[in-house]
Amino acid sequence: MKYITLLFVMLFNLTAGAAEEGRSPECFDGSCARKNSKSLTTEDIRKFVTALGVEKVTQGGKEITKILNDMNVGVDRACSKFVKEDEFQKWGEFVSQEFDRGKYKYLYAGTPDLLRLCPNFPQMTDDQKDSVFILKSTLHAFFESSCNPANELRSAPNGTAAGLFQLHKGKENRYSSGCKAGDSKNPEGSIRCTLAMLDDIAYNGKNIFSFDSHWAVNRPQDRGRKAGFGKNAALSTMEAICKIPSCKATPSDCKQFIEETRLLAIEQSRQKQSQKRVAQR
Repeated sequence: MKYITLLFVMLFNLTAGAAEEGRSPECFDGSCARKNSKSLTTEDIRKFVTALGVEKVTQGGKEITKILNDMNVGVDRACSKFVKEDEFQKWGEFVSQEFDRGKYKYLYAGTPDLLRLCPNFPQMTDDQKDSVFILKSTLHAFFESSCNPANELRSAPNGTAAGLFQLHKGKENRYSSGCKAGDSKNPEGSIRCTLAMLDDIAYNGKNIFSFDSHWAVNRPQDRGRKAGFGKNAALSTMEAICKIPSCKATPSDCKQFIEETRLLAIEQSRQKQSQKRVAQR
């Protein structure tokens, strides 16, 4: 648990304080404290842990909810299992639990484009970084499947694309060592596999949003737009990340970087197509 150190410190202080309350000046050996101290009960500890959890969840949940609501296209309704009414829900909590510095250490350090969209990322707490990837996962799933884990596309290039992030059904283990065949069958497997794929991208020093991304929704040059959006999925997601308060991004810098990324992706895509045509001659 990411708050375990703080938890033990605060519990120690509370326990010591309770013992001190019950100790009279005459009881130097602490015997009276053992008799009269107000010990912390299981219920006290439960309330303390619950309060701590609610505080961190609510803060991040409120920020993400506001960003999604500002989009005014129903992302919050379609993806309510990630975040709802200012609180992270089942899938959002799973992203938080899964995204660990030990398991995804390269992604935890950030990709080149993420560090531009979220300049404060290296200094963020674990929970603030969780919020970044909960937002990224929510929008990724929305653009890929409308956050419907049962969504399938049988006409995908390499077979049937399925699940929240439209991974190729039965072939998920080919994406990354962190993926298993069948991961697309459930949200948890889909989330794990997608984070593993992003960690591989970070390991190779590449950008999440690039012209040759596995996912079309992460390609800045993509021409497709989901109903209600003025920009494509990649650009819309990049703008959303910039709006996370703890990222401390400057709007003008974000706007400039996103436009530069879009133009670069268009040029790289053109070059690739040109090389392909030459090779086919």
